[in-house]
Amino acid sequence: MACRCGASIVTAPCPEKVFDRSQYAPGFVAHLVVAKCADGIPLYRLEKQCARIGVPVTRSTMTDLFHRTAELLAPLSQRIIERIGERPIVFADETGITMQSSTKHAFIWTFLAEQLIGCVFRTGRSGETPARVLGNSTGELVVEAKEDSDAFPALDLIRDMYIVEHDAETLGIIGTDAHLALWRERSRPMMARLL
Repeated sequence: MACRCGASIVTAPCPEKVFDRSQYAPGFVAHLVVAKCADGIPLYRLEKQCARIGVPVTRSTMTDLFHRTAELLAPLSQRIIERIGERPIVFADETGITMQSSTKHAFIWTFLAEQLIGCVFRTGRSGETPARVLGNSTGELVVEAKEDSDAFPALDLIRDMYIVEHDAETLGIIGTDAHLALWRERSRPMMARLL
């Protein structure tokens, strides 16, 4: 604001910045991270979206903002991983990816425990990553075994037991004596084979 005489000018304080020397507000940075991580939108698409609405932001700027945000949130991310390692039951899976502009492979490990989800990026597939996340945990780790042929018979039995429960639900007999009879007839023999 300025007085009519021009002798005095008052400016409002700038909104808080996420980073020093950055013109981007926290809301934009949060949108960038959510769009990329939760919605899977690549940065080149976000760049096109911003340009369409008249806000030109280059992909390299978005990449810098994304990485600076990851550094800023690293303590929070680490705490989530620590809390996952403390839970009694943890689900884990790793997904292989090809690194951008490279023929190298990397892996994103996803860990799930109660309401917590943590992801760890590694260039190797060794058991070192789950060992580091779980530490000295005495809980249970549940993983998929798609490539282990020894696990296929057990996985098939578990699938077949789910089919029995699906059939009971379709028949409308869940929780009845007929359900128990169906379980005894079809599921009990499968359970015996698992033991």
